[in-house]
Amino acid sequence: MSPEVITLVGIAVTLLLGLWKMNYDLRADIGGKIDELRTEIHADISGLRGELNALRTEMDRKLDGLRGEFNGLREEFNTLRTEVREEFNALRMEINGKLEGLRSEFNGLREEFNASRTEVREEFNVLRTEVNGKLEGLRGEFNGLREEFSALRTAVDGKLEGVRAELSILRSEIDGKLEGLRAEFNEVRGEFNTLRGAINAPPAAA
Repeated sequence: MSPEVITLVGIAVTLLLGLWKMNYDLRADIGGKIDELRTEIHADISGLRGELNALRTEMDRKLDGLRGEFNGLREEFNTLRTEVREEFNALRMEINGKLEGLRSEFNGLREEFNASRTEVREEFNVLRTEVNGKLEGLRGEFNGLREEFSALRTAVDGKLEGVRAELSILRSEIDGKLEGLRAEFNEVRGEFNTLRGAINAPPAAA
């Protein structure tokens, strides 16, 4: 080999050794960090497990308390439901009894109403017959009175015609007398005026 090749081979070997050492150191460093990280992760997992166990214990305790409360509420609910059902049944029986009483009263009232309606209908028929009879009598009396009134009006009309004729004659006589009185009054007034003029005239000279 030439000296240049030997030199290049030495440089290459040196570089390879350096790379190998760097790779070894890097692996050792990464391995150490991985171990540290693994240790931290294990510690964190152990801590989380402890917290989860404590949380599970707390949750179990609270769930036990809730189960107890739920069981108590369920018993109270069952008791209350039983009491409500009993009260409802008692109230239903009471309502049914009152309904039966009201139904009996209603039936009695309906029978009384039907009897009263029949009685009232019979009395109304009797009253209608009486009223119709009285109306017929009143209608006959009214027709008789109307005939009498017609005859009376005819007689009155005849008398009124006679009275009107007499009043016309009397009015004519009164008008004639009034004309005569007016003429006499005018004559007397003329004489009075003549006399007053003679009295007021100055005396004649002697």
